[in-house]
Amino acid sequence: MRNEFIDVLYTYNNAFASDNEPLGAIKGHEVDIALNSDRPYPPVLRRTAYLASPRARESLEKTYPRVNPTWCTEESRP
Repeated sequence: MRNEFIDVLYTYNNAFASDNEPLGAIKGHEVDIALNSDRPYPPVLRRTAYLASPRARESLEKTYPRVNPTWCTEESRP
């Protein structure tokens, strides 16, 4: 499965991001993103982390090893 995935990435390499191309190399669909850190923050930035059970957190850690689950989740409450 992993090799098939890698093959797809290489076959369609111009559609995926790389260190040299920030958002891939697709032309004609560029998007300007205005970043704003002024208050009041948009509602999506005010949301608290969602609860994750120990089992769900373990799954997140295995699936996304480079992402720290504490950025988007908090411990479930008993």
